[in-house]
Amino acid sequence: MNKGEQKRQVIFDRFVKNRNSLIDNGFIIGEKDVYLCPICKGVYHSINGDNPLTLEDAPPKSLGGKAKVLTCKKCNNIAGTKMDSYLVNRLKDLSNQSLPKGKEIPIEMIFNDDIFKGTFKINNDGSAEVKSSRKNNNKLRLDEKMKKIKEGDMHKIKLIENRIDFNKVKYALLKTAYIMAFEKFGDLLLFDSNFDVVREQLLNPEKRIYPQDFCFASPYEDKIDGVNIIMTEGIESILVQFELKYEDINRRLIVFLPCMINDIFSITREISTKKQKKFYNISNNNAGYVNNIDGVKLLYNWIKRRKKIK
Repeated sequence: MNKGEQKRQVIFDRFVKNRNSLIDNGFIIGEKDVYLCPICKGVYHSINGDNPLTLEDAPPKSLGGKAKVLTCKKCNNIAGTKMDSYLVNRLKDLSNQSLPKGKEIPIEMIFNDDIFKGTFKINNDGSAEVKSSRKNNNKLRLDEKMKKIKEGDMHKIKLIENRIDFNKVKYALLKTAYIMAFEKFGDLLLFDSNFDVVREQLLNPEKRIYPQDFCFASPYEDKIDGVNIIMTEGIESILVQFELKYEDINRRLIVFLPCMINDIFSITREISTKKQKKFYNISNNNAGYVNNIDGVKLLYNWIKRRKKIK
């Protein structure tokens, strides 16, 4: 077993233990000694197979994330190609827009009606370089145009940006938050019907299923990074805060998830009526609830009390 398989096995065993404990203590009903993919809920008796369990990064690894959860290969591929790739490309665009020194940035050079591809770079001494690309242009047309350019001529350049589907950027943030929440709560999330809409959205990123006002730039500092419970009455929910890092770009974001008391639609409606997105009654159990049965019991007692109030 190589290092990658060893890591997957450790994660597999941790969540199988979590599931067995929840079943033994009457919190969930189901088959023991199995792992469920947190997105599609596919059942696994081992890490390998036709659709093996794979390491899932949250946030994406290229944006500073780490893999602490497993998803099946199919769900991992959907997340990577149809959601995470848009988020990564958005951060790349933001980095290019900041024009960091020493970085060659792809551009379009506009000469009247002709457009050629090239790169733009600001050197450490503050000077700038513009280079044309012979590989990505018609060489004959490019040579002909270069001969006609005179010193002092003014021409436009335009940064080349990725094609971004901003809904899929949001769903990538939703996936990161959900995977981080699963890492903290384990199989409790798989048996809460309020999370069905999260899983349905992640399985169908081409559709708009989840409410739109669920993620924002964070008004908090890094002290609440991770998975938190908002205990304010009426908007009881899970708030996940994380930082995205790409080269010189840092973005700290918050994502709202449902909980066992409120569905996400009622939560986002309540949030939208408030002028600020900052909620002060927040609980952060750093120990998490996976293989922490005492913590699970305390959580369920709090949920029962709140449901009686409602």
